[in-house]
Amino acid sequence: MAASEAPRGRTTPELDGVDRNALVASDGVSFRDFRRRLTPRWGVLWGEIALGFVGLAAAAALPCLTRDAGLAGAAAGTLAGGLGIGVALAYLGNFFHEAAHWNLAPSRAWNDRLANLLIGPLILQEIEHYRRVHFTHHRHLGMPEDQEYTYVRPLDWWFVASGLTGLAVLETLSRPAPQSGGRRLSGRALVMALVAHGSVLGVAALAGQWTLVLAWLGGAGAVLPFVAALRTLLEHRDLAARPEVDYRRVPHGPVNRLFGDGVLARTLGSAGFNRHLLHHWEPQVPCTRLADLERFLLSTPAADDVRRHRTTYAATFRALLVRVRDV
Repeated sequence: MAASEAPRGRTTPELDGVDRNALVASDGVSFRDFRRRLTPRWGVLWGEIALGFVGLAAAAALPCLTRDAGLAGAAAGTLAGGLGIGVALAYLGNFFHEAAHWNLAPSRAWNDRLANLLIGPLILQEIEHYRRVHFTHHRHLGMPEDQEYTYVRPLDWWFVASGLTGLAVLETLSRPAPQSGGRRLSGRALVMALVAHGSVLGVAALAGQWTLVLAWLGGAGAVLPFVAALRTLLEHRDLAARPEVDYRRVPHGPVNRLFGDGVLARTLGSAGFNRHLLHHWEPQVPCTRLADLERFLLSTPAADDVRRHRTTYAATFRALLVRVRDV
């Protein structure tokens, strides 16, 4: 593992106590003044969302194109299509998080409408409900009260098996969400999801595209929840966390990381998740401006703190696997 890739252990969402009010860049610009410049780049944002839908369409086309390529070819196309569908859905789902912070459209009303119409049905979410749960994540990161808690589980065989079989989703849905009236899933989200996914499956079945049906079921039902849970774990799991400790009851502590701009980081960490440390440090900065925020911080006395939290998803994955094996 290269030194530049070495993941760090415990970090904090506050960049180890960096004082925003006293932060000044090398060119004399204060953080307060710079922060006001960080307005959304709507064209970039919707270009990235459009790219996700193009990727989803391409992944869905693959099992259709390979259906008549013999058993092996059809099976390979179905598996690859399912993987692509799940990854594309997870990529798009990250932008739902951006909507939770009202950064999907200039109007808050349209922000929520677009989120519920275009993305929510794909990931079984409704924005008002998700926002209430998500804000507990910001208030209680690393504590038992955190409602987005997949990072409390170690990266072991059960994490993979339960994620790919849907058991982890059932476990999450069975846990009460006090900040949302005790419900993890809203009725409207369920109806919208059934319409969206049911339409795809119904059209595919009527057209005789059974490889697409299988790929979509696998991608949406197994790959999507697993990738979403894995992303959260890689962003927030402490390398010093003990596999035998139940961090749903014991404080885990806040952990955040920076993952850079590689292809994997920009796919798994779309919508600014590749700079999740900065999002937790300044939650209302749009995802299209987090790179600008990082460059600003690198020109301030906080630069060493920023560099110290840099890693990659792959390096963190390997380190967490090693941590499980060593126990």
